[in-house]
Amino acid sequence: MSRFNNGIVYTKENCIGCNKCIAQCGVTGSNFFVFDEEGKSVIQVDSKKCIKCGKCIKICPHNAREYKDDTEIFFADLKSGEEISLIVSPEFFINKERAYKLLGYLKKLGITKIYDNSLGAEISLWAHAVYLKDHQKDPFENKGFIAHECSAFNNIVELYYPEIAEKMIPVQSPLMCTTIYAKKYLSDTNKIAYLGSCISKADEISSPSTNNFVDYNITIKNLLDYLKNADLSDCYYEPDVKGNGFGQSLFIKNNFYIVMKLLFSSEINMKCFHGMNRENLEKLELYSKSTDFNSQLQFAYMSACPNGCFRGPGGDFSLPEDQFIAAIGTVENSTYKKFFDNSNPDENFKKVNDLFELFDKQDFYYKAEKRYHQPPVVPETVIQEIFATMLKDTEDKQTINCGICGHTTCREMAEAISCGYNKKENCNHYMNDKNQQENTKTETVTVVDNKTEIINRQLRIMVEKAAVGLCLVHIRFDFDDASKLPLAKILKINKKMLELTGLSYETVMSWTNPQLISEIQKIAGGDFYKRAFYSIVTNPSKDFIYELPEKNIKITLSVLQQKDSSSLVVATFNSLNEGQND
Repeated sequence: MSRFNNGIVYTKENCIGCNKCIAQCGVTGSNFFVFDEEGKSVIQVDSKKCIKCGKCIKICPHNAREYKDDTEIFFADLKSGEEISLIVSPEFFINKERAYKLLGYLKKLGITKIYDNSLGAEISLWAHAVYLKDHQKDPFENKGFIAHECSAFNNIVELYYPEIAEKMIPVQSPLMCTTIYAKKYLSDTNKIAYLGSCISKADEISSPSTNNFVDYNITIKNLLDYLKNADLSDCYYEPDVKGNGFGQSLFIKNNFYIVMKLLFSSEINMKCFHGMNRENLEKLELYSKSTDFNSQLQFAYMSACPNGCFRGPGGDFSLPEDQFIAAIGTVENSTYKKFFDNSNPDENFKKVNDLFELFDKQDFYYKAEKRYHQPPVVPETVIQEIFATMLKDTEDKQTINCGICGHTTCREMAEAISCGYNKKENCNHYMNDKNQQENTKTETVTVVDNKTEIINRQLRIMVEKAAVGLCLVHIRFDFDDASKLPLAKILKINKKMLELTGLSYETVMSWTNPQLISEIQKIAGGDFYKRAFYSIVTNPSKDFIYELPEKNIKITLSVLQQKDSSSLVVATFNSLNEGQND
């Protein structure tokens, strides 16, 4: 669709511009209001700003948001003989029977080794806990206290909340902990693929802080779709490497935080933030800058998805909600609730530490990537200028704050317009006020408009009865974006023109703007469209004449009416000989 819609998350053709994605997104400018080539308002994605949390994919009522992953590339490389090991998110095993059958099928296709990412979650928990123990008495300004588990959360803080980013605990995520264990401790030299429901893992695996150890991010949703017709008979395989009994539950909701609390006494100040929204991020930002010893946190946790790493945007939603809730309850009861003693944090820490005490904790640390985006500062004078163009000339109009445009306040909308993220035409109140102004024009203007409509009807009759090829075209220009081609719509075409082109009336009248451009280019050549409409805009009083000697055709465009950003044009097609005799 445009250069703003070519990343991991993108908008599909059926977007109607309802603005729900803007309202739900925590990143200003990630959703970009534009008019498409047919003049329809759509909300596209700026891939440089998008944190790939996938929230817009889940909440879009029109199913107009989608994502890309590495499923196709993964299977192509596997087929070509590439040696690949697979790390599998624990959520894949909610349906164990199906999971083991699919893993058996992948094993037959050539997967070399399979790891359950529960192990990586356990290693990551251990490394976080050891870091907290080691730095417990350090000054607050010299240590981190925020869990580094969720890649979408890591995206938003590194890009937009530098104070939070500086307080992240420098420990790798479960995926990277499993990968490091496989490569360093098991000497696995294969390419690594990750199977889960998180689409923001694409950023994590391409980050310099993860050393490009993981080569493919595959979502469960797309894997199931790719293998929907696979014959799974006689297929069964369990992971070669599994966790120690509690790692699976660490991916569910806020269980990483709950288990961390079981490793420390209640005197340690810990907090879980439910939901990765702007309000919670601003609270966490304040905690990151706190100078009050009594309010300083020793550990904080936040994730993007309400179910944790279960049922992310690329997950499997085929299981009914009640059965899903029952399934994760079973996981919790059979894992961490059996493994840990609620009343003995020292013993709990020892049990975890004993599992990994031979590991070098430095292997699982990371250095954060510096990629902060400085937000634009919009001067008050610019805000007021934009309000003026939006016909918001009173304080009441500037504080309607209806939220229909997707922004919380009118001021936020004005800021977005100043940065090019939105357009005033996306404000319902502006459009209503503009229409009201147009409806209260003087009687003279009304008479002129009525006369114009009569002329237009007469033109349609003339076009139909003309002996040469004629068509009546309405053209609209987008002066806000000079790089865009005008929008053209054929209002009437006569029989002679249809005979010359060999097309049917129904076909011509159903053309979209791209189809019309394509047909014109076939007839007159690639540069005709731009040259013709440039002439219409810059010199509407002069006919534009274009000759095609090799086809013995002369095309004449005459502007009959031009108003604001639109024109009514008659296009005449006749032979060069006829043009000389006239």
